[in-house]
Amino acid sequence: MKNHVSLKHDGLRDSMKSEYKNAPLPPSSKEETWLNIQQGLKENKKKKVVFKPGWVAASILIAFIIGTLALENSQGDAFGWITKYFQQDNGTITQIGDSISTGESNSLPLPSTDSLQEIGTITKEEVMSLSEAQKVANFHILTPTFLPDGYELLDVNVVYGENEASNDIILNYSNQLMVQQIGGAENMGNTLLIDNEDTKVETITIKGEKATLLTFKDHTSRLIFNQLKTRIIISGSLPGEELISIAESMK
Repeated sequence: MKNHVSLKHDGLRDSMKSEYKNAPLPPSSKEETWLNIQQGLKENKKKKVVFKPGWVAASILIAFIIGTLALENSQGDAFGWITKYFQQDNGTITQIGDSISTGESNSLPLPSTDSLQEIGTITKEEVMSLSEAQKVANFHILTPTFLPDGYELLDVNVVYGENEASNDIILNYSNQLMVQQIGGAENMGNTLLIDNEDTKVETITIKGEKATLLTFKDHTSRLIFNQLKTRIIISGSLPGEELISIAESMK
């Protein structure tokens, strides 16, 4: 008999496959696309959605992989890897996309429903120390050498996929500061749709690479950037300047 976690993963897989098969045809014009996006954001404001940790992790992984299908524009080569970044502001909505790839292929084929099943599968999630997490991570975990007064590392969340190695970890610090890192994959992508009424969007530079700083109405901030082959997301109740200082100290 399947346990609760397996049933939850099966439900996520079946839901993703159903949505993928029944996805509507794309709109005929850019204007219609933006109207649909704006309407979707308005509807989402009226809904309160609560995610369990496992579902959140699954959603993050799926979003990053599917995001690679629609990323383009400026690029810079570093150690054989290519980083692409674009930002488009349409008044009430800002769209931001970025990707990391080896540059060996200009495009990725549309995934089949069978491949979506593999993308959406998470076998387990564990909490451990940093040294333990580094042993099971499929990439070098970066840590900041700078932290504001009163902040210290508590533990690390490790999310596993189909194998025993992990491409997704979260460093949990005191005062609800989190540093998520996703690495170890040959191709990663991310696309964000941001409501400008609720969020201030800034494009900055971290170690020579473009980065996105989001400041929300509740005075929390989120910094998204790439360092070599790792995507890093720093979130917390700190001013953006503090998140930038943390990011620039990552080693």
